[in-house]
Amino acid sequence: MVLSDWNLNFGAGGRLLGRAQLVSADSKFAIVPFMSQIKVYSLATRQSVRSIRLDLDLSLVVDAVLSTQDPNLLYLFTRTNTMVVVNWREKLASPVVATYTLQLPAEIVRFVRFGASENEPYFIVGKSTTKNQPHSRTLLKSTIDSQNEEISTLKNVVLFAMSIDRSTLAYLTNKNQLYFQSGDGPLELIPFAYKTPITSLAVSNTQTPMIALGTSSGIIQLIYVSDNSKPQRLLKWHIGQVNSVEFSTDGTYLLSGGQEKVLVFWHLESDNQQFLPRLNGEIVDIQLSASTEELYGVTLLLNGSDREFLVLSAVDLTSRLNVNGARPRFVTDVETIEKDRRRLAKNGVVLDEDTLTKIKHDFSSYFEVHPVFSHCYFPYGALLQSYDFVRNEQISVFTAAPTIQAGKVRSETSIQDPEIEQLAFSHDGKWMCTFDRLQPPEIDNLLSHKDVQYALKFWNYVDGKDRGGWSLSTKIIDPHGPGVEVVAVAPAPQSYNDGLAFVTADIKGGLRLWRPRVPKEIYQKVGKDRKLQQTAWTLRKVRNGNERTDVQSISICWSPDASVIAVGQEVSISLIDVNTFEETPVRIPSIAGSRVRCLNIIDKYLVILARDRLVSFDLLTFRTTDLAVKVHTQPGSRNLLAVDQNRGVFCFCVNYYTKTYTLRSRIFVFEPEKLQPLYVSDHDTGISSVRFASGISSFVIVDTDSRIGVLGAGVSSLQEQRELDRAYELSTLLNNAKQMASIRKTDSEAESERKVLNSQIFEPILDNLEGLPLEALFDRVMKIIV
Repeated sequence: MVLSDWNLNFGAGGRLLGRAQLVSADSKFAIVPFMSQIKVYSLATRQSVRSIRLDLDLSLVVDAVLSTQDPNLLYLFTRTNTMVVVNWREKLASPVVATYTLQLPAEIVRFVRFGASENEPYFIVGKSTTKNQPHSRTLLKSTIDSQNEEISTLKNVVLFAMSIDRSTLAYLTNKNQLYFQSGDGPLELIPFAYKTPITSLAVSNTQTPMIALGTSSGIIQLIYVSDNSKPQRLLKWHIGQVNSVEFSTDGTYLLSGGQEKVLVFWHLESDNQQFLPRLNGEIVDIQLSASTEELYGVTLLLNGSDREFLVLSAVDLTSRLNVNGARPRFVTDVETIEKDRRRLAKNGVVLDEDTLTKIKHDFSSYFEVHPVFSHCYFPYGALLQSYDFVRNEQISVFTAAPTIQAGKVRSETSIQDPEIEQLAFSHDGKWMCTFDRLQPPEIDNLLSHKDVQYALKFWNYVDGKDRGGWSLSTKIIDPHGPGVEVVAVAPAPQSYNDGLAFVTADIKGGLRLWRPRVPKEIYQKVGKDRKLQQTAWTLRKVRNGNERTDVQSISICWSPDASVIAVGQEVSISLIDVNTFEETPVRIPSIAGSRVRCLNIIDKYLVILARDRLVSFDLLTFRTTDLAVKVHTQPGSRNLLAVDQNRGVFCFCVNYYTKTYTLRSRIFVFEPEKLQPLYVSDHDTGISSVRFASGISSFVIVDTDSRIGVLGAGVSSLQEQRELDRAYELSTLLNNAKQMASIRKTDSEAESERKVLNSQIFEPILDNLEGLPLEALFDRVMKIIV
């Protein structure tokens, strides 16, 4: 296999950006920006119908708006004062229609509105900030040829808001002065009774303008701007901080949300309330559009950094769309990457050849790939996200440990949810093993608040009519003893008990072997295939570790023939006989040289990733091979190495700094006995983890931007992408056809003969699917749905 046989493609995943989600004027599509692309979703089928990749850092986008003249055009505005016009609807060779660099006196903070034409945009400019820090804000009228007109300037602004039609503005300063501005008119100071810190702000576009102030205590202050006959009102329901408030188009309703994970609808005339409870995360943004009154957009904060975007129907509050990105849980917040860059640049640190790879923080993440479905499973908190990187969408979110469903407020925020720390799949993909920890809360000041509870769980995949799911089969509390943490789980290869076994290693160096069995009291065979009704996982073999001292570094792996299990403890490596569960008389020489991060056995070679080196050892000749590389690794670097047993190779990723202190990475594919790599590729950001997907015989790589890449051999990247696109188009066409057939089927038709389907029925829903060849695919769709 030569270098050209390997191809890398980062085309899936990515972090969902927290701003600039849009719904098209016809209410048929949602336009959602990710870190690496813009995705267009059909609200009829809930599927992505287009991915737009731009030569633009989308993290710089501060606002977006659809054209009022051409519904196919989307305007993007960046903090670098660039205006990019994108055709989001039509399939063109290049989606970028035009790019304008505006000469403005400060950075664009938000787009406000267009003037007499779309060549005259209004902006709020100033210094960009992620927190509510006081800065000057200027309302500026500009043109594409950089003729600027200052409308107004206000100092020390901490919050500002626009009405839905963007005709009115409201500002709040750090001295709790509230200002109102209509159109190009002057700033008007609005008195109000300030008692609690303001955390959110909204202004209506009604004939009698209103301003809503959400507070940290949960009270919402409602102020009537120009009607002195109506006193200030207080709306009380929230008991935590109100993160977002927004008026409906006609000013009849006020929407609010915060830490409780509940969307609240206030009917301002009757004081009645409606609730949409138990959302997946804390509400951080509510978006309404003047052109789509029947839809609401809600952005949720899930685990401190990841976001979820919902499109809700204003009629019945049902979900029309749920958009998620990939959710890897990084050891260190990826925002630290930029902080490190600034710190190094400020201190003028000189990076030589020895320090380029000495990354201070660990940016690794942990995930596993299902061996059959090839879905990525990302644990975060007590949840597991299943993500399909081929279709580039979330499949499901699975709760693997009990949590508080409602939002946490006040003292409840100190209650920690369980954390999934280990995850592994059996060789056939029918069993999943998870290990989670539960930290007791400290709010009751009990003596047991330091007693951590651990649980080892075995899950069975149960096929369903539409989509299968995981069913808990066995739960074992403190599987290695009270207070002993499991730090590694390794599934058995196919050669041992058909792959139905897991080995767990604890922080003291102890090992446990788990295998399934059927208890006699429930030994029943049911169904046509006579499968066993229930299976329990039990402990079969035990090897105790050091009872006194915790080991800082533990790594385990099976040999392909399942004869031995390699165990790395600190700097020593031993081989455990699987049959006797005792250490073999043959000892591995001290070749790691430093703390062992990761062990893998490929054929007869033991690959060792240590803190300072990557080496390979021949277990038959007991000699080191030519593979010996000096590296500098963090504890999480075990996630940066994955093995392809079929090809006898492994993938290893190295993160490093450039001379300008930017985090980059390099991806290698090695044969275990050779120093010369089979494949080398550079990546434009850091790598957080890599796994081997046996279902597609490729490596799956996740970077620090949460993008998912596929590194495969034997298929050109262009051919592979075309095949994936074709498969996705077929899937999209089928789902859309099913949706239309479901809509058109009535109760009376169900009792009579099935209605004949033809191309005219499908055309309305297929008009915007990037020109799919209907004639060529219609017969195949008909065979499936009829």
